[in-house]
Amino acid sequence: TVTAAETPDTIEVKAGDLAVQIGKQTGFLAGVRRGTQVFSLAQGPRPAAGDANLVSLEHKADGAAHVVTATYTGDLRSVTWRVQGNGWVRCDYTYAAEGPKDFLGVAFDYPEGQVRVKRWLGDGPSPVWRNRLRGVSFGLWSDAYNDTITGWSGWKYPEFKGFFSHVRWLQLETTEGQITAIPGSEVQFVQVLTPSSAPQDLQAKTAVALPQAGLAFLHAIPAIGNKFHTAAQTGPQGRPAQARGEYAGSVSLYFGPLPIQ
Repeated sequence: TVTAAETPDTIEVKAGDLAVQIGKQTGFLAGVRRGTQVFSLAQGPRPAAGDANLVSLEHKADGAAHVVTATYTGDLRSVTWRVQGNGWVRCDYTYAAEGPKDFLGVAFDYPEGQVRVKRWLGDGPSPVWRNRLRGVSFGLWSDAYNDTITGWSGWKYPEFKGFFSHVRWLQLETTEGQITAIPGSEVQFVQVLTPSSAPQDLQAKTAVALPQAGLAFLHAIPAIGNKFHTAAQTGPQGRPAQARGEYAGSVSLYFGPLPIQ
């Protein structure tokens, strides 16, 4: 049974021992609790670049689920949350963008210090850039957290943080428990945390604009330069993506150990 109740600040939807809070001022995820365990994934799906001004927020029962629908002006257009009786939470979203963009998509916050391991089915084991998509293989991968900055600090490889392509599902093992994400087929890249950078005076031509995120689901990712060339000088793939119109995406989330079917 799925139920919903309003507080002054949130709409709280409960399914068994799962409680999902949606902020009334933003329409974004405000908090998640399973039993006594609190999960810190929040403040999404905000635009990875751009703004979102909430216009309306509605909720209603829909069969064995409860649906919360938010509409916006600005770059974000709509967000629909569906909390299902089996404990899965689905988020559908649309946003608009035009012109050259370093990255396109939506992002969530999550504290980096609480992430321990990631497992995923997709391209790996290394992260990719818009102009460095080769060299990875599709498969089942797993690695422990590190903060390696290639060319500056750390010797643990592959780098834990960054952009990953063709992700079918991804799990984060955290100090709070397991978080599972299944991106929709429209999502081309998943970002795990925000990669760290070397000191500015040592970056040469590798400086790059990055989405600030714990988890992000993206249609386009940035390119990176090298010691001698900026990203744009490396070829067509090094140039920003050309956004044209409205984009749609989705992600299904599960908090805690997956139930055995």
